[in-house]
Amino acid sequence: MSQRATPLDAVVLRIVSSREADTGMLADLINQAFAIYPFMTEDRTTPDGVAEEAGDSARFILAQAEGRTVGCAMIRPATHIGPILETNRRKPGLDEMYYGLASVDRAAMRGGIGRSLLRRAENEALAAGFTKVVLGTLREMGNVEYYAALGYRTIGTEDFEAGHWAISIPHQEHEMLKDLVP
Repeated sequence: MSQRATPLDAVVLRIVSSREADTGMLADLINQAFAIYPFMTEDRTTPDGVAEEAGDSARFILAQAEGRTVGCAMIRPATHIGPILETNRRKPGLDEMYYGLASVDRAAMRGGIGRSLLRRAENEALAAGFTKVVLGTLREMGNVEYYAALGYRTIGTEDFEAGHWAISIPHQEHEMLKDLVP
């Protein structure tokens, strides 16, 4: 991916269906973004893995600048996530949209692209009649605090030993939810 910073005002967000998505490009972007965590022992996903997580009902929000994709996130009805979140012990509500695979090009991190992706996901959820957004994240990635600052609350946790999900340290998955206000 790019080695130069991308100003937020140069980024355009667009949405593509799971059928239109370039799963190879998305897998590369996702893996590059997740590679910042030294405890990841394998790539986060593959092109087939992206397609499997997306299924038929997902859409991808793409952050693009100068003809390249610098960020992405997947959205889909939470009732369609199936086994994606192994830790999901509750039945998702019909009013919940799932947000996942959020990734930003390393050179563009900390520039507001991630927040723009999330804000667009929340707006898409409201436009589609959803009143909540749910996501899963790991405490060890620092994302619990990040999402909490944006109005998400933990609604469930599960602890895992090292080796689960190709992560070399014990880790805690958080299911987080935000009630949307139209």
